[in-house]
Amino acid sequence: MLGVLRLTFLCLLVSASMAFATGLKPPSALEQPSGAPLPSLTGFWTAVKLEALYWHRDQTNEETAHFSLEIEEQNGALLEGMVHWDNDATKGPGHDGSSETRKARQPFIGVLGYDGRSLTLVQHPDSGRLEGRFLNADSLELVYSEAGRHAVVARYLLVRQASLKGQ
Repeated sequence: MLGVLRLTFLCLLVSASMAFATGLKPPSALEQPSGAPLPSLTGFWTAVKLEALYWHRDQTNEETAHFSLEIEEQNGALLEGMVHWDNDATKGPGHDGSSETRKARQPFIGVLGYDGRSLTLVQHPDSGRLEGRFLNADSLELVYSEAGRHAVVARYLLVRQASLKGQ
């Protein structure tokens, strides 16, 4: 055990020495490793393509459901906002964390990855999780998953839509 600790300490010492010698510094928590500024993501993003499968086995798409993401606040890589969704009356309901419903607004928190393109969002108090990436400054693809009694999986292609504010 003592040998493993010595080896670990030696590796850390060599790594720190190399970083010091080459002038490398760890990036700050809100700075991308590339040094490029983080993009502004605030605004409304609406799904132009979507496919979803619900626990009751109904499926929805952009003709039978609507999905949008409202990024209300951004503090560096950290995000807060609301997910807006509704399902057509011909399809089964969704779930908003407390009851079955056809329409909901659910809060989320999220983080932009160090690569500046990847994104992870989690809903609260619901347990939905969205993961994806930015395709460019105004388009985003997300995959949604929620396990449990009201399981859902979905994928979305969203575009920035500032004109949807208030919907």
